[in-house]
Amino acid sequence: MTTVTHLDLINASMRFQTRTDSFAAGKADICRDLASKLIRFGRFASDKQAEFAAKLVSWSMPRPAADTRPEAEGIAVPNLYAVLLKHSTFHVDRLAISRKNQDSLCWLKLEGHDGVIGILDRGIAKLTRKGAQAIVDAGLSADWLPTLLRELDADPLTAAKKYGKLSGRCCSCGRDLTDPDSIEAGIGPICAGKFGG
Repeated sequence: MTTVTHLDLINASMRFQTRTDSFAAGKADICRDLASKLIRFGRFASDKQAEFAAKLVSWSMPRPAADTRPEAEGIAVPNLYAVLLKHSTFHVDRLAISRKNQDSLCWLKLEGHDGVIGILDRGIAKLTRKGAQAIVDAGLSADWLPTLLRELDADPLTAAKKYGKLSGRCCSCGRDLTDPDSIEAGIGPICAGKFGG
């Protein structure tokens, strides 16, 4: 394992400081904190902390240019994104969208598939290459995800009610709908209130 110095962490902190992506948020402070502790104590508190410091330095490095294929541009879903800022999860059909640790970044996951198939960040949904393959492997059409995301974005509350009625489960909290009014509506009153309607 490469030994990380306090200078490596300070340099990583400066690199994170110049970035505007959600992944970099807060990481400059973490690097500075680890650097100051390394200066003060002369070593990391544990091997795991040393490994994490090395990862931070690696993550701070400039990344290769983004894929410029047209499909890499993503799908604009600003209404759905606004809903996800109020809800931590959203389950519809075979798709689960979950916000990452109260961050603005959301993971797109496919039922029955381990791992993330895409991300939703600042109103733009992007499918990963492995995610595209996972959709095909699951027997779904290539346009399944874009079609579903556009439906959700057009009217998130109506879509949540539709899929809640179909599944018998609240799309927001994931609980089974048991109250007769909630079953009829396709969503419970507390979760519906988070939509502003």
